[in-house]
Amino acid sequence: MSLNKTASGKIILSILVFTYLAVIGVRLRRNFSQIQSAQAFINGDTVFVRASIPGELMLQLKYAHQ
Repeated sequence: MSLNKTASGKIILSILVFTYLAVIGVRLRRNFSQIQSAQAFINGDTVFVRASIPGELMLQLKYAHQ
């Protein structure tokens, strides 16, 4: 007596197929969904960049309408 030929066998097989497809769907959704974050933090070392000679830089701004 085969499991697929009885009514209960078809129901069990349908449940197994549906469960299998649901698991595949959930895994695909997790793999292809985008991660959205309201805040982001980057852990790393702080590097200070300094000039090799002491001094100050003064920027001279030029305007189009003088």
